[in-house]
Formats: sequence, structure tokens, C-alpha cells
Amino acid sequence: FNPVSDVSQKKVISYYISVSTILEYKDKAINKMNRVLDVFAGISCDVDLLWLCDEYAEAVLENDDKELFEKYLAFKERFLSLYPGGITTDMKKASDYSAAYFGDHLLAANLFLKTGKPVMIQEIDL
Repeated sequence: FNPVSDVSQKKVISYYISVSTILEYKDKAINKMNRVLDVFAGISCDVDLLWLCDEYAEAVLENDDKELFEKYLAFKERFLSLYPGGITTDMKKASDYSAAYFGDHLLAANLFLKTGKPVMIQEIDL
């Protein structure tokens, strides 16, 4: 991956939401993802967002819920318009590169905890 921060030297925050969370919460999850993007886009002078996405998310969503899959792709397109190259599936690389983590409390959060970097767990309903 090649986040905008490679050039700007801004702090990078890794964002992760699991495909299981998306499938469980459906539109609520997509709305949360868009709200997170809105917040970070609003502070883009200070930080860049790196989306740490599930490797199989697109295949799973396309298979399980076509409408949700389309919304996910729309989010991805919007994300890339704000953060070109800011997507990775490599959790280790993201944890090495990022200053902090925001997202689901799963494997990615645990990996960041081991590095001693700040971890913020998201609540879908907020």
C-alpha cells in the first residue's frame, strides 16, 4: 500500500471493520463506516486514514448480500477518492506503519495492543 502519508508525513490511523460486523449490522455498519470517513476527512490536515480491510470481504458480501456489497463498493470508491492507495489487508504492515488503531475489537486490535500503540474500539450504534 502507498498511503498519502508517504508524502505528507501525517500520522496514520488504521481503521478496521470486519466482514462479519458488516453482515451482522448491514446498513448500520455501512453508515458507521461513512461517518468514520466523514470525521477523518474533516481532520485530514492532521491525520491520514488507512483502511485495513478483510481480504475476502468483497467475495463474501457479493455472495451473501448483493445490495450490501454494492454499498460496500460505493464506500470503497469514496474512501479511495479521499485516501488514494490507503487500503491494505496486511495487518502487520499496518500496525508497523500506523500511529494508532480504530475499529472492531478483533485480531487487528489485539495486534495493535501488542505494539503499545493507542487502540480505540468502535461502537456501531454511536
